[in-house]
Amino acid sequence: MTKQLLLFPILSSILFSCKSQPNFNYPIDYTLNQPELKLILEEELNEISGICIDSENQQFIGIADEKGIIYLIDSNTGKILNRITFHKDGDYEDVEMIGKDLYILKSSGTLYLIKDVLNAKSIEFEKFNTALEVSNDVEGLCYDKKQNSLLLACKASSKLNTEITDEEQERAIYRFDLKTQTLEEKPILIKKDSFFSFVKAHPELPKSKKWLERFGPSAKNFSFEPSAIAIQESTGRYYVLSSVGKMLAVFKPDWQLHTLIKLDKEKFIQPEGICFDKAENLYICNEGKTQEAIIYKFERK
Repeated sequence: MTKQLLLFPILSSILFSCKSQPNFNYPIDYTLNQPELKLILEEELNEISGICIDSENQQFIGIADEKGIIYLIDSNTGKILNRITFHKDGDYEDVEMIGKDLYILKSSGTLYLIKDVLNAKSIEFEKFNTALEVSNDVEGLCYDKKQNSLLLACKASSKLNTEITDEEQERAIYRFDLKTQTLEEKPILIKKDSFFSFVKAHPELPKSKKWLERFGPSAKNFSFEPSAIAIQESTGRYYVLSSVGKMLAVFKPDWQLHTLIKLDKEKFIQPEGICFDKAENLYICNEGKTQEAIIYKFERK
């Protein structure tokens, strides 16, 4: 597998941006069709499902579907620096670093905590079995510093102990309190009708007509399925990625929609992970599917 480091020429990026988005200026700090860096990952990471960044050591920490392995990835080249086996294979979806401690999320809602992960002589973990289940299909994990909690984003059923239906109208984000080490029963709800109202009020959005159909009353299912979540600390905004539909929804601190962005499907083959570094540059990782896995870097304006 050929590994590449690709810097995008500024002029061609500007031309691409003007051509593809002529009438809409994203009200966020990033131009998502104009990455500053494209890291093509090794074949072993083709099913990368989540990333966070260890800014102190200039590396990503990643996890891949079905592998109980923590990957340390060079943030400048995309090369695998080290592999840490922590558990048996399983459906691991995301990772989050808090200080020196690493949390790992499984799709069933189970959390694993490895303390001082990068310096541990032997890997031991603490396991938290939350009330979430496989039916919730939990894919996104991030640290909410202000509320000392983890946010767990559900791709499927929004309810506890309930299978998802064909007419799901909402998605849920559950909060795991780090002080009590318990899951709060009442989730943050993202509703389909709020997306419809937002798009209707912003006809300048690219693909707005298609989105009105996607989120309108005649659409049975809510085709926004969170695959990753991150918080931009300076603004308090929540960035929620959906691989289904290739979308990024940005929410205000009160969870009202700030903007909704259609991602370029040629670049974002299967966006599965999102994180910020200390300078609030944004990173999005994509599973490879039939191509190579990729991490894009978007510098804050």
